[in-house]
Amino acid sequence: MARTRKRPKERKAAARRRRRPGVREGKSPLKQTKQELQRKLAALEQDVETRTAQLRQLIFELSMTEDRERRAVALDLHDHLGQLLSVANVKLAALRAGGAASANALAELSDLLMQAERVVRSLAFQISPPVLYELGLVPALEWLTEEMKTVYGITVTVHDDGKPKPLGEAIRSILFRAARELLINVSKHAKVGTARIDVHRSDGSVEVTISDAGVGFDPAGLSVPSARGGFGLPSVRERLAAIGGEFTIQSVPGDGTVARLRAPFALAPQPPPMFAP
Repeated sequence: MARTRKRPKERKAAARRRRRPGVREGKSPLKQTKQELQRKLAALEQDVETRTAQLRQLIFELSMTEDRERRAVALDLHDHLGQLLSVANVKLAALRAGGAASANALAELSDLLMQAERVVRSLAFQISPPVLYELGLVPALEWLTEEMKTVYGITVTVHDDGKPKPLGEAIRSILFRAARELLINVSKHAKVGTARIDVHRSDGSVEVTISDAGVGFDPAGLSVPSARGGFGLPSVRERLAAIGGEFTIQSVPGDGTVARLRAPFALAPQPPPMFAP
């Protein structure tokens, strides 16, 4: 019996049917490739998060190293150079029994030594105020208002909610230096003679708010070096993030500024070191 020849349309349809299983099989490797890329992307994102946490830990460690060095320098200024100046002043007082000319010269020299002694003590307190480590954050902020008035000419008031704030030295130091940086910015840029600090406890953390009624600015410009605060404010943000805290700032040109520093009482768990020993 002779075979019936298929028409061209039937041959094309049969060919398409034969090819379909192959097409379906071809989708499987593509799907596997897509899944593999998604896994690699997820792993890369996790690696970026880990590296970011490690970099913040390095920033924190550098900050603590700077703080220890400040305290060491402050102690050297106070205990050694300050004492030498005091002794020299006492010796000069004993020499004033000489003639009138020498007495005048010694009096002038004594005044210079007294000025140098005050400068040394002031520098020691600015570098590392003992009150911060001996009495805590709020007393240190109250002491800071005196520096702001004497050195920068602005009147700052501190308002504390009176609740206990058991902060470690590291967190205490970062909050204090951030507040000082913000107040210096107020004195330089806000064109106002007063500022306010509010300190309160909230859900296992402490919040320090620095506000002024000055000229304000556009916070979007903080990433520009010439903007208000220069490179200081981005550094404040990174140091707060390194201890699990947060720095936010709200300002409108012509309507003042409110900056908030929030930090936990305890340090967050730290990631493994970036480089294995």
